[in-house]
Amino acid sequence: MDRKPVQVSYDGGERVVCPYMIGRSREGRVRVLCLQFAGASVTGLEPRAGASLWRCLALEKIRSVDPSGMPWMSAGVPVERPKCIG
Repeated sequence: MDRKPVQVSYDGGERVVCPYMIGRSREGRVRVLCLQFAGASVTGLEPRAGASLWRCLALEKIRSVDPSGMPWMSAGVPVERPKCIG
């Protein structure tokens, strides 16, 4: 609610994200839709044609959450319900 980015330990790496939405997948698992702008990434953080920095994180893989001290990053467009949150 305060729009504060957080650093999360996720799936073996550290990421800095702005969480936008939380919900459940069709299978009932909790997911967090985030805009990632720093830290580890398997697919990289460089925007390219057709790609985005949106990530849908599985809550059970998040090991820690800490304030990042960085400024909020806006997506610039309204957020629609992603496919990962049913």
